[in-house]
Amino acid sequence: MNFYFHKTVQIVAKELTLYYNLVKVLRVCRKGGYKMNITDVRIRRMGEEGKMKAVASVTFDDEFVVHDIKIIDGQNGLFIAMPSRKVGEGDFRDVAHPLKSETRAKIKDAIFAEYDRLCAEDPAASAEEEFEEAITTFLKEFPDFFEIKLLTECREVSGYYIMVLDNFCQAYIGTSKDIYKRIRSHWSTTLNFDRLIFGNVNNSIIAIDCFKALDTTRIFISPSSDTFSREDEYIKAFPSKFLLNRTSGGRKESFADAISSGKTRKLL
Repeated sequence: MNFYFHKTVQIVAKELTLYYNLVKVLRVCRKGGYKMNITDVRIRRMGEEGKMKAVASVTFDDEFVVHDIKIIDGQNGLFIAMPSRKVGEGDFRDVAHPLKSETRAKIKDAIFAEYDRLCAEDPAASAEEEFEEAITTFLKEFPDFFEIKLLTECREVSGYYIMVLDNFCQAYIGTSKDIYKRIRSHWSTTLNFDRLIFGNVNNSIIAIDCFKALDTTRIFISPSSDTFSREDEYIKAFPSKFLLNRTSGGRKESFADAISSGKTRKLL
C-alpha cells in the first residue's frame, strides 16, 4: 500500500513540476521575453537538375525539430517551402509554418547559410549528385535501357549503350550491331596524338577512347535491331556537360560529316 502511495505522489509531483514550468514559459512568452533559437540545421542536397535543390531539417533550442523543409529554385531564385501534405485534388497544406514574417526570414537565412556553406565546401559532391540525377532522369525517360553487370551479357547484341564513368562524372552514348565488340574497341583503342584534340584546346571534349576498362563503372544497354536512328535523340536528352560524345548521333558517311557535326565544351 505504501509503495503505491509513494508512486502516486511521485507521479503527481512530476506532473505538477511540468505544469509549473509550462506556466513559467507561458508567462515569459506573454511578456515577449522568450524567443526560440535555431540550434542546428541539417541539409541534404538533391542535385542541380530538378527544381528541388535540397531538403532541410531545423532544430529549435535542441528540443524541437522540423523536417522536410524544401529548398526550391523558382522563377525569382531560391525559396523555402515548409513541410506539407496533400489535401484533395492537387492541393497542399503546410503541416508546420512560422506565424510571423520575421521568424520565416530567420529560418530562411539559417537554411541558406548552411546550404551555401555546403556548396562552397564540397562542390565535387554537388557535381556527383547532379550527374547521378541526370542518369536517373534519363533512365526514367527511356526505360528500355537497363544495367548489365558483365560485358559478356551484350555479346552479339545489337542496339544502344551508355558507358558511365562515375569517377569523372561523364558518360558516353553509342550504338553498334555488336555492343560487346564496340565497347571492347573503346577500351583497346589508342588514339594518335593529333586526334586527342577535337576543335581547340579550350573547348575540346576528351574522347571516350582515352579511357580504359577500369574507368567504366557502369554500362546500360537498350537492345534494338534499328541502330543509329535514335542515337542523336538519346544524346540530346542527356546534359551535354556530362557527355563525352564529340559528335552528334546518327550514321556519319565521312570524316567531313563528323567534323561538321562536332561538339565542343567551354572549359575556360
